[in-house]
Amino acid sequence: MDASNSRTLTDRLIVLLGEAAEHAGGEDGAGARRDEAGVIVHLAELAFCDASGLSSFVVAAGAAEDLGVGFAVAGASGLAERILDVTGLAKAEWVHPDLSEAVRALYSDARPSERLSIVPTARDRRDAREHRDRRGRPAAG
Repeated sequence: MDASNSRTLTDRLIVLLGEAAEHAGGEDGAGARRDEAGVIVHLAELAFCDASGLSSFVVAAGAAEDLGVGFAVAGASGLAERILDVTGLAKAEWVHPDLSEAVRALYSDARPSERLSIVPTARDRRDAREHRDRRGRPAAG
């Protein structure tokens, strides 16, 4: 995650957070509570993250707060974990050591039927393949 792709990530996260907020409000406004919907970014395969990547996460966390939905970043390791530590972002309430901890933090009070699961779309998978092909290595994120 660097300057070449962080803007795309920020834009996609904002869209996903908006969808989570819509889901939480329900079609008739009587859906799940807003604190029962959110987005988790799983960083298990993220090899590198610079300041622009961190900025994407900070912007998304602010947007989630504004929208009243959950947001979490989880599972950073290696260099990505180190940059979170060095910048102090590892201590942010939305950063979690692993995916299960992030899920518990976001949805501890939600009933399973009220949880919003967002899986990668075909477009997300295509974009990741194209990015990997351009760089000749696995796509970050």
